[in-house]
Amino acid sequence: MNNNYSSAINTSNFLTVKAKAIGSKKNLYQIDFLRGAASLSVCMFHLVRGNSSFLKNSHLTVFNYFSYGWLGVQVFFIISGFIICYSLPVNYKLNNFSTFLKKRLVRVEPSYLISILLTLTVAYIAALVTHNTVSVSYKNLLYHLGYLNNFTTNTYINNVYWTLGIEFQFYILIGLLFPLFNKSVCVFMLIIIGLLALSYIRISNTSLIFEHLPLFCIGILIYFILYDDKYPKPILLLLSAITLMAMLSNIVIFVISLITISIIIIPFPKNKIFSFFSAISYPLYLVHIPIGGRVINLSLRFAKTDFQKDVAIITALLISIIAAYLFHIVIEKPTINWSKKIKYSICGET
Repeated sequence: MNNNYSSAINTSNFLTVKAKAIGSKKNLYQIDFLRGAASLSVCMFHLVRGNSSFLKNSHLTVFNYFSYGWLGVQVFFIISGFIICYSLPVNYKLNNFSTFLKKRLVRVEPSYLISILLTLTVAYIAALVTHNTVSVSYKNLLYHLGYLNNFTTNTYINNVYWTLGIEFQFYILIGLLFPLFNKSVCVFMLIIIGLLALSYIRISNTSLIFEHLPLFCIGILIYFILYDDKYPKPILLLLSAITLMAMLSNIVIFVISLITISIIIIPFPKNKIFSFFSAISYPLYLVHIPIGGRVINLSLRFAKTDFQKDVAIITALLISIIAAYLFHIVIEKPTINWSKKIKYSICGET
């Protein structure tokens, strides 16, 4: 009787310690930097390169360096692999999957859905000025609700949405696999190698997670190397090397992955600028095309010189940032608080 009672007390204490450990996880300011930098990079890529008739190849300014801004998407995938593992309770079980998915849906979906309405509204307003016809397929819009366009030849009304579909596929995958990560080092190795094998699958006319799996895997592995002592570091480092080798077919993605890993490893001090751009990174990602892109399209009417085009890009960026900040305050921030109120039953983690 006493032994059972003592065992129950020890179990309770263990869960309490685990809960406290998770609840006290500190902010990682290097992630703030990466989120902000990735979001700004993608934003600038679309503002500079989104309209082929805006900047010609002869227009050689600093903005042309943002032709590599698309790599911000790859940075986001690595961040997701890392930060989702970092944020999950250490005693996460498969029966917590529905709670995890609910938290993610509440966190990301309201902003996504409202951005769809924003994109359509801006398109119809612009049509009043340009007298262009806005063609909207209601079937296509319906597919937006489950990111089903990723599985078809249909396109999204906002070019960045396909990446949200990839992220959602990852949420389902990590929510199901994370409990298995804690089984044994052999199981963990088999899962990572299996995911890397799946990355060679190519299905035409779709935007599926397979080819992006090495990016998510390297994020997962960096989490286990830095914040989980469960498995031997040499094995984790070997898996990381194998994962990076899987990226060698695209040297640019390989290099940006190394840079991202290096930044995650380096502790950053708190920085208000980094924190600000991290806070608005998701809204900026959602609104820069319907807002900033429209500014660029409008500027085609009067921006003829290189200087005028540079001013147009800066103006589009500033307006996008302002719109993203307002979107963050009005739409995103309440959903973040709502998501935090959804608790994992095992330990009360938010």
